[in-house]
Amino acid sequence: MRRDTKLYQFLKTCAAMIGLPTRRGQTRGWERFARGSEGVDQLLATATNDMERAFYSHNDRLAHKWHNYLSVYDRHSNRFRATAPTFLEVGVCHGGSLQIWKRYLGGGARVHGIDILEICSAVEEPGIQVHVCDTANRASIIGVLEKIGPLDIVVDDGSHLGDHQRRCFEEIFPRMREGGVYMVEDVQCSYWREFGGGYRQRGTFVEYAKDLIDRMRVWYISDERIDSDEWFARNIRSINFYDGMIVIEKGPKPDPFHIRVGHRTIPVEPEVTKLIAEGRWLKS
Repeated sequence: MRRDTKLYQFLKTCAAMIGLPTRRGQTRGWERFARGSEGVDQLLATATNDMERAFYSHNDRLAHKWHNYLSVYDRHSNRFRATAPTFLEVGVCHGGSLQIWKRYLGGGARVHGIDILEICSAVEEPGIQVHVCDTANRASIIGVLEKIGPLDIVVDDGSHLGDHQRRCFEEIFPRMREGGVYMVEDVQCSYWREFGGGYRQRGTFVEYAKDLIDRMRVWYISDERIDSDEWFARNIRSINFYDGMIVIEKGPKPDPFHIRVGHRTIPVEPEVTKLIAEGRWLKS
């Protein structure tokens, strides 16, 4: 039976409802796209940006990233290099990523990591500080942020659970410096059941970010279904959706306005009036 038929989709839905095993919602990523480390030298030789060069030349603590993330990092973080930025990564694991960011950002950068595992503190070195933090607990997140101070760059590579990702964003983003960049990795997990996800599953970070698109434009919306608070409209400069990543850049963003310049015109009114009468032109 063809998988694109309505009958096939109906039967698959019924099977899932009564508990029969199906592929619906299963992970289709990690193993399918894995590549062995034997190709690292070739990737280094063909690197197209400094983050790719920093990553593929790394030879210390273990780091694990999707290749396409590297160009995204470089695009949004290059301007911070050699400016002594403060960086935070949610999720430390073996510490290799922190070392790569320290090298990429240059001297003077303050590199921090947070992880629920106390053993991750073992990866600390000059320029890298690790904090024990449970991202399921707002108080724990806030406590660490008070120690670190304002941030310029944040990468969330933590649990990949939607409620943790949202909680981190809601506590960290308002405390970032103006012009900061907030990057959430591995949002593929928003579609995978074992991470509490699914296609258009409410509560995932993908769906949360879609809602942020409306909230950053709230001053154009007159609808009681959306909160009229303009904080996100004034403080989100852009939301960028990439394969596997969402990047949110912080403002400031002033009130929008439009303005006219020049003075020469043409007599458009008669034609516009005719088109309005024909229903082919919107009334202003």
